Amino acid sequence: MLARRKFSELLFGVTHPYGIDVTEKDFDRVNVEELKQFFNKYYTSNNCAIIAAGHLPGNMRSNAQQIFRKRHLGSIL
Repeated sequence: MLARRKFSELLFGVTHPYGIDVTEKDFDRVNVEELKQFFNKYYTSNNCAIIAAGHLPGNMRSNAQQIFRKRHLGSIL
């Protein structure tokens, strides 16, 4: 674990999100309201994409659009 932390720090740098090591003090700085705001901003159906791959039936796209538009999801690629 310590080696992985140091490797990420050296690879990405201490200012990059992947190079930063989280400490116990970091959790003390977060409050419930910030967590709710983050959740409501990033964990919504508007931030969603559906990707289907492989040998799919010709009506797959239209069927998916019909089903998932009713649920107010994001784009269908």
